[in-house]
Amino acid sequence: MEIVNLTKTSTIEQIQSFNERFIPEKRLSDSQFLKWKYRSPSSDGQEITSHIGIVDAEKIVAQISV
Repeated sequence: MEIVNLTKTSTIEQIQSFNERFIPEKRLSDSQFLKWKYRSPSSDGQEITSHIGIVDAEKIVAQISV
C-alpha cells in the first residue's frame, strides 16, 4: 500500500471505481465531473483541493480531500 496524490498519480477510472463502490452520490461516478474536480487547476494554476488516497494493487482503498 502507498499514500498518493490522486490528482497527479491516479486515473479518473480508478477514482470512478472507488466512488462507485463507496460513495452513493451519482455525480461522483460521472467522468466529466471527476475530470473537473480532480484535474482542473484554479485560475492561478494551483490545485483547488488536494486529493490524497491510499492505493493497494492499483485500486484506491481510501481517499480524503482537503
